[in-house]
Amino acid sequence: MSPGVMTVKEYWCPFRDYPNIEVQSEFKGYTPERHPKAASYDGKGLPHRHGLEIERDTGFIRITETEPILAVDVMGSGCAVPAYVVCEYPQPGESFEEPPFGGPWQFGGKGFNLQNLRRQMVQGMISIHPAAFMRCFPQDKITYDMDFEPRCFECSARFAIEPTTCVTIRGGSGTSSHFSFRMIRVHQLLDLARLKEAGA
Repeated sequence: MSPGVMTVKEYWCPFRDYPNIEVQSEFKGYTPERHPKAASYDGKGLPHRHGLEIERDTGFIRITETEPILAVDVMGSGCAVPAYVVCEYPQPGESFEEPPFGGPWQFGGKGFNLQNLRRQMVQGMISIHPAAFMRCFPQDKITYDMDFEPRCFECSARFAIEPTTCVTIRGGSGTSSHFSFRMIRVHQLLDLARLKEAGA
């Protein structure tokens, strides 16, 4: 890899205002009667005070950059404990596109499968949305309900990855609950030679 300069970009909930970010999350258990807001976001997750809540495992936040990404930080909290976060990215020259069953990858062609997909997971995080179990008035100190004080914390995860221009972030918590993403930070390497050529 050529010498370069590290730069950092931060993306904040609800992530839908960034042209290089794709959000997908069809809430299977959220009916209009149970949660009217969920139906109004057209499968783009459910933003609330703790971050963007997306369907566990099947929902995702995908970030595409023009410069190589070397690391990703994720900040948020789970709906239950323990929480986990997953970072996926294709190997160089591959993509997230999935061929039909029995696709060309079986015969040496290119296509999506677990052989060209890198996945990392940070799991076992003791984190839960603070407001889920805490009540307080502005003039009062915070009090805790249900003896959940040790769990009422936000958490963060760091993924050190191979150079790639596209990452997909997923997450969940407990045995069937979601993860709320409040901020995602990407660390990129800017090529010095190309910057000089561009006169930057």
